[in-house]
Amino acid sequence: MNFESELEIANEFRKSLDSRMGNIVIPGNPRSRLFNGFYHLASEHFCSLVHLLNLNFFASAGALLRSQYEATVRGLYFQDFSSKKALNNFISGKCNTTLAGLVGQISSQLDKEKGSSFYILFKKLETLMNEFNHGGMEQIDRRFTETEMTNNFSEKDKHLIVTISLLLIRVSTTCALNAAGKEDEAKIIIDEVLSDNP
Repeated sequence: MNFESELEIANEFRKSLDSRMGNIVIPGNPRSRLFNGFYHLASEHFCSLVHLLNLNFFASAGALLRSQYEATVRGLYFQDFSSKKALNNFISGKCNTTLAGLVGQISSQLDKEKGSSFYILFKKLETLMNEFNHGGMEQIDRRFTETEMTNNFSEKDKHLIVTISLLLIRVSTTCALNAAGKEDEAKIIIDEVLSDNP
């Protein structure tokens, strides 16, 4: 699939978000409010990122990708993988776990469920984020040609941005639907991803 086709799918998913997430009731406990807040933040980043891609602002879209990734990972962590102590530390502003640390914790706990659909989804996400390499010289090179400061994003770079962002929003939406007891709707999204990317 090319960049334009993937962007079209991302636009369709963006339009479907309200109906997919409609009627979700968020319990008042701190954990639910926290992870749902992160998923909501991730969906805002996704919608903004897709809008920027539609306008050919690739550098701005790429810059949002890490924020969307972090919001998704933190939501996932607080939904299913954090201890009560970690939750309380975050609420009181004492959380110092890095994003890489959270990814490592989630990944090692998911290793117990190798072969599950969600394990496959998360590992795919890890691989894609590593491939995108959101730091270092590669990221700088995307913003400069040899002679001027201008978008220097290859087709592969653009395709990677929209692919990762779409996968992130699918993970966020799946987790939010599962937490709301809408497992059947969550499974539809997971099945879509696995059939797109066998």
